[in-house]
Amino acid sequence: MVSFVDQAILLSALGAFLSFVIIFILVFRFVKNKDIFKRIMNVFGWGAAMDILLGYLFFSSDLLGRQDLPVSLSVKLFGLAVSLFLYGILSFLYVLCVFGPYESSVRLRLIREFSSVYPGGLRYGELLRCYNNRNIIDRRLDRLVESKELEFDGRHYRKRKKQSFFLVADFFAKVFKKITQ
Repeated sequence: MVSFVDQAILLSALGAFLSFVIIFILVFRFVKNKDIFKRIMNVFGWGAAMDILLGYLFFSSDLLGRQDLPVSLSVKLFGLAVSLFLYGILSFLYVLCVFGPYESSVRLRLIREFSSVYPGGLRYGELLRCYNNRNIIDRRLDRLVESKELEFDGRHYRKRKKQSFFLVADFFAKVFKKITQ
């Protein structure tokens, strides 16, 4: 049998994730490429606030049909921490597995461009203006500068000297390559 605390944790995490996805879909229809990382963090913050609100509602009310069972403050705080952890994992996987390929795939990007001018269309020349090498490189450099992976001093792009997920992934790829050779 599932306990009241388990139900509260799962429902608040899933409710927060659902609100994250809805807000994400609504917000990212109007976001420019330079604002992507900032907007992801803003939407994640709104979802975390929703998780805290839902956790408070579920733990402090009879919404789940508990029979006035006392729940200590430490159990509530632990439940909230677990719920936030689950919400964070779900949100991370959504951004990584759903939004990431959609934003980076050229084919999906073309479909999005055609959808934005529906029912009209785009000429080949207009597509070339959107997708020439300079535009693609500029967009990727803007994203790397925005995510603080690179810094730009007005003339040169430089890799920042900080640890990041990309450096850790690169390290493991190099170790794996040495092992397999």
